[in-house]
Amino acid sequence: MANNVNFDALAQKTVEPNGSMEALNNLYGAVFALEKWHFIARGAAPNVNPYIASNDEYADGQHMIRAFTDTVRLMNFARENNLTEADGTAAIMSLPTAGIVEYLEQFVPYGVQGIWFNSDTQSDGFFLPIKQLRAVKEHLARLGWQPPFINDAKGKPETLLIVVKDGLMLPSGMVSPASYTCNFFCRVPADWTDGEKMKAEYLEKIYQKVYGINWRAGNSDGSRYVVIDSFSKVFTPEVARTTKWSGTENTKDSHFWFYLIDERGEVKNVMADEFQADINASFQ
Repeated sequence: MANNVNFDALAQKTVEPNGSMEALNNLYGAVFALEKWHFIARGAAPNVNPYIASNDEYADGQHMIRAFTDTVRLMNFARENNLTEADGTAAIMSLPTAGIVEYLEQFVPYGVQGIWFNSDTQSDGFFLPIKQLRAVKEHLARLGWQPPFINDAKGKPETLLIVVKDGLMLPSGMVSPASYTCNFFCRVPADWTDGEKMKAEYLEKIYQKVYGINWRAGNSDGSRYVVIDSFSKVFTPEVARTTKWSGTENTKDSHFWFYLIDERGEVKNVMADEFQADINASFQ
């Protein structure tokens, strides 16, 4: 259930001028409420370890284990740092949170000082020393902390539009823009949205459906699709209910696609009529 949490928003709260201990409790309480923490695996069995790296701009350049609250953010980081395989995948370690402190503490004697969560460029990452993990976990236990912001109710699907301007990057590096704008109308689980837009960690699932699962790895001829610009907008229930979706037609400048995403995250490309029917059914 904790993967319904907006970790970016929680992390932002901790660095606001009026940031409080409550904000820290909420952030790390949500982290420890996760069933598993996810890591990029390095090495070969049986000597497999989580990916460790330093960044001169953070924590005085200390070596930190990179952890992720979900695998979407992990894959974003892997692609950004050339840590994927030739097929675009990455080796993932997903370790139970129950014994995670003891596991991570073993890296301290080898000079690994911290753990950095969600360090991909699309997320608001956060980190702390590994030596503080046990104290934080015990502090939360003493508080009897419960995650009040986790929404047990699935909620009705949200209807939104993703507008994308894309193009084809040639092996030379030159980008040939598409002659039209792509409009992706989507019905997504309620926890995929954040206010009036789609959460960044779920946008990649739409791109993978549109361009192919390994689209960022490129085509066999060295070309690859690129997203030049994009934005998303969630429609109000009233707009979703009263819009005639089945009448949407492509124009010279704009093309339209329709997608239904279920609670498991499966993305299905549908015709406008089926999209309309799904909306109609939700308001009955």
